[in-house]
Amino acid sequence: MSNEIKVMVVDDSLTMRLFLNKILNAAEGIKVVASASDPYDAMEKLKTFDVDVMTLDVEMPKMDGITFLKKIMRLKPMPIVMVSTLTKKGSETAVEALNHGAVDVIGKPSHKVEMMESLGSEIITKVTEASRARVNSSVRQEISPLPVSYLTQEKAITIDDVLKNVNAEYVGKRIIGIASSTGGPPVLKQILSEITSPNTPPIVIVQHIGVGFSEALAKSMDAATPLPVHHALDGQLLKRGNIYLAPAGIHLGITSEKEHYKIRFYDFERVNRHKPSADVLFRTMNKVAGRNALSFVLTGMGNDGAIGLQELYKSGALTFVQSEESCTVYGMPKAALHIENQHKEVGIKQIIEKIKEYAQ
Repeated sequence: MSNEIKVMVVDDSLTMRLFLNKILNAAEGIKVVASASDPYDAMEKLKTFDVDVMTLDVEMPKMDGITFLKKIMRLKPMPIVMVSTLTKKGSETAVEALNHGAVDVIGKPSHKVEMMESLGSEIITKVTEASRARVNSSVRQEISPLPVSYLTQEKAITIDDVLKNVNAEYVGKRIIGIASSTGGPPVLKQILSEITSPNTPPIVIVQHIGVGFSEALAKSMDAATPLPVHHALDGQLLKRGNIYLAPAGIHLGITSEKEHYKIRFYDFERVNRHKPSADVLFRTMNKVAGRNALSFVLTGMGNDGAIGLQELYKSGALTFVQSEESCTVYGMPKAALHIENQHKEVGIKQIIEKIKEYAQ
C-alpha cells in the first residue's frame, strides 16, 4: 500500500527488534521496511530504504542513541520515537532526546511476554502520531485516513463519561493551564525558559507522555526556568511562581480548599485515550477559576482538551491554541478550533507574551 507508514527499527536487542517488527507489522497501515542492530547499520540501510518513522533505542553499542539522533536530524531529518528502559538514567536520556528532535518516547518493556504484548497499542499509537509530525519545520506528507488499528485500539472515553459534575468551590484567583502532546516538551521548555516572574499565577501542565518519563520531564523543565517545577502531588496546594506537571498514568484536576487551589488526582479510565487528560484539568479549572483562567492547547494529535477549552471560553476565560505553523502535530489545536472557533491562534512567542501579561 502506498499510504503505509514505513518504519525502521533500530535496537541492539534481537528480542526487541523481533517484538517491534511483530507488533508494527500486525497493525493496519504500518510496515517495518528495515531493522538495524546499531546506528552504523541503520545509516547504511537508510541509503536503500524510504523510511517515514524510526524507532531508536537509547542505549546501543558503537554510538549511543542521542549521538545518532543528532546525526540523523542533521543529515536526514525524520520523525524518531525513542525506545528506553524505564530506569532513572534511561528516562532522563529519553527526555533529553525530545529536546534534540525526537517526537516521542516509549518505555521498553521487560522481556516477559505479557508485559511486551500489553504495550502493543501504545507503540502503534506513538508510531502513527509520529508519522504526522513536522520535522525541522518541513511538512510531512499526510497519511490519511488513520489506520483502523489506531482508531479502535480502545474505547474512546470522554470527560462526560467519567466526570460529568465537579464538586468544588469557586475560588476565582488567576491560574494558567497548558495541554500538550506530541512535540510538546521542547515547546514547553522554550516557553518556561522565558517565564521568570515570581508573581506568575500557578501554571499547571498536562503533557501526554509514557509512564516512567514524567518525573524526568519535570526535572528537565525545572532546569530551564528559575521558577520551581514540581512533579505534581495529590493534595498539593498551588502557589504563585510555581509550575506543576501532571504525572503520567493518573488524571490531574484542580479543586479548592479555603480559597486556595489544590491538586486532586482521579484514577478513572483514560479520557480521549489519555491519562492524564487535558479535559479533566480544564473542566476542573473551569469550576474553580472560570473566567480567571488562562488556558492553552499546544501541539499534539487527537482532540484532548477541546471540550474543556470550550467550557473555559464560555465562562469568559482567555483561551488560546498553538498556531499550525509552529506545531509539530496540528491535531489538538485544530480539534479545539473545530468545536469553538473563537479561540485565538498564537505562536510560541505570543504564548510567552500572554503568560507574562497575566503575571502583571
